[in-house]
Amino acid sequence: MPAKLEADLVKIGLTEIEARTYIALLDHYKLSAKELSQITGIFRTQIYDVLKNLIKKGLCTEVFNKVKTYVPVDPEFALEGMIADLSLRTKIARNLSSQLHQMFLVNETMGHFDDKLIEVLRSSSAVQKRLKSYLDTTSKMILSFNKPPYHLRLKGDKGDILTCSLSESKGITHRAIFQIDHNDPRYSLQVAQMFQDRGEAVRLARFLPMKMMIFDNTRVFYLLTADHSFSETDTATFVRHPEITLALINSFWVEWQRSLTLEEFRQELDNE
Repeated sequence: MPAKLEADLVKIGLTEIEARTYIALLDHYKLSAKELSQITGIFRTQIYDVLKNLIKKGLCTEVFNKVKTYVPVDPEFALEGMIADLSLRTKIARNLSSQLHQMFLVNETMGHFDDKLIEVLRSSSAVQKRLKSYLDTTSKMILSFNKPPYHLRLKGDKGDILTCSLSESKGITHRAIFQIDHNDPRYSLQVAQMFQDRGEAVRLARFLPMKMMIFDNTRVFYLLTADHSFSETDTATFVRHPEITLALINSFWVEWQRSLTLEEFRQELDNE
């Protein structure tokens, strides 16, 4: 538990050694700098600076006896200032996000959209926003690699925009290749069939190198993760680089040519 509490304190603005010292004070209530150094493993030369910072942040106070000691301030009161500061930072960040987004849009529309660009995003919310912007500016075709576990948007379900349905795409042509889930191949067939029934051209592959979407043969999104799902620590890449985009388009068509139609795979399953 102390380790998690320390980690959470770091998340709201303390350093690791400040968090460790504050938890030690809460655990023992009154300690000298020497005792804190022994308990926390922080050098005596450092502990005084740490305590100064904690006093400045309102998290502890000094008690002057024969030996100077330190006591924690009740967190219900001590953290109020940090809560107010975080709320203010959140408000400022939201305002900045809106203002800076407008600056970005102005520059993006001034002929820079054709720049050779490789953009790497780690936040799932940022990935979803960038994917939406790619979808909103797509008018002709989407090519996609889809690996299990599939994240689909069917019948109003929420999920990644890794596979789109024609009902949401305003007549855009879709070609999708699904990697067969070898733990449940008939489920892969069922998923592929659903998208084919919606008007997509669909095939099944035994292996695909990544999750990927290609928009109008000009922009690419791909995701490389251990289990092919997306988490906050994963890396999503967006590409507007003509040569790289062309290589990935060629990769799609190579996989398309050697993949199976739904009927071919259905017959293969029935013959097993």
